[in-house]
Amino acid sequence: MNLSLPKILLTLFFLGGIQMNQDAQQIQQLDPYQTELLRLVNAQRAKGCHCGSLKFLPAQPLSWNKQLEKASSIQADYLAKRKALTHKGQDGLDVRSRLSKANYRWRAYAENIAEGYKSPQEVFKAWMDSPGHCKNIMGQYREMAVVRINDYWVQDFGIPKENNM
Repeated sequence: MNLSLPKILLTLFFLGGIQMNQDAQQIQQLDPYQTELLRLVNAQRAKGCHCGSLKFLPAQPLSWNKQLEKASSIQADYLAKRKALTHKGQDGLDVRSRLSKANYRWRAYAENIAEGYKSPQEVFKAWMDSPGHCKNIMGQYREMAVVRINDYWVQDFGIPKENNM
């Protein structure tokens, strides 16, 4: 019997800046697992928490971003086809390159990935139990998206670049 344990990885990059984009109509068009993860993330951000030894105070809710969803989808599709957990994508694309390919103009970004979790609650708990993933969830980001393909989860966070920059 070959038991496969769930796995998680993260990438973090931060430059600074703030802009918020919320589209209630987009939320209604999400898959139920996406809506649930956005709800779980925002409920945790509203409470604050400890990520390892760092304390995070309550934070503003994140909004859904379709361009981040596209970037997450690119990587989730690649992971599912390759059956491997990595932040490097097809043709060696890194997170930054995927965000550019999805036309997301960022000032900061982060990515959580996971493999082997069956529900939004399971993958969220795993990410919250990992200090680095938890920091991404509680960080200064303004937008997020998550895509699941088979057992592969990709969650991207961003702070969009302001139009005048």
